[in-house]
Amino acid sequence: MTACDFLVVGGGIAGASIACELAPHARVIVAEQEERAGYHTSGRSAAMYIESYGAPPVRRLTAASRAFFDAPPEGFADYPLLTPRGALTIARAEQSAALDALMAAVSETGGVFREVGEAQARSLVPILRDGAAARAIFEPESADIDVDALHQGYLRLGRARGVEVRLNARVTHLERSGGAWRARLADGETIEAGAVGALPVGEIVAVEQHDGVRRRRGWLGPRPWGSPRSGGR
Repeated sequence: MTACDFLVVGGGIAGASIACELAPHARVIVAEQEERAGYHTSGRSAAMYIESYGAPPVRRLTAASRAFFDAPPEGFADYPLLTPRGALTIARAEQSAALDALMAAVSETGGVFREVGEAQARSLVPILRDGAAARAIFEPESADIDVDALHQGYLRLGRARGVEVRLNARVTHLERSGGAWRARLADGETIEAGAVGALPVGEIVAVEQHDGVRRRRGWLGPRPWGSPRSGGR
């Protein structure tokens, strides 16, 4: 049996980044069911950095992440994570109030934008029809995110911090026993962990409940976040 503080199920962008950030504080194992990490969604994603996207908490997190994207840790990536693109949000005349509300919300969370007229909007996006952009806002800080570079960077940095990435390691069974989680892999190996980041928990064949702990997506505890098992790094 192998023991760790945190077991992260899935080696996509979410699992790789979580494992990387946990690694300085605890022993972390990533169990990835495929032969390489990022085989599914993370390997097919296109993403943009847009400060106006989402609810206020999301916009604040987006803004707070900009410094990392602009200057990731040394050796994280061989080229920039962001490529400038800009983003244009358009509104027809009857949507003017909605655009005002968006501008107020983005201003509240510190997003960078400027309002542009219809002529300038059409110069940026020539295929716009007449009247489609009676008003518009342009966000110059919006950029393409290189998802593969971001994913590989987290895997690389995580390994440097001590993360153990197991490939072809599908979790088939989870159970809570003796104050810890036990995860059984398809090859029969058992990993004991203080907490499990069961990201694709719906695909796990069985989860047994002990000590009144319920199955759910996300972290399976109940130890406090960041509280490693005895002997953890």
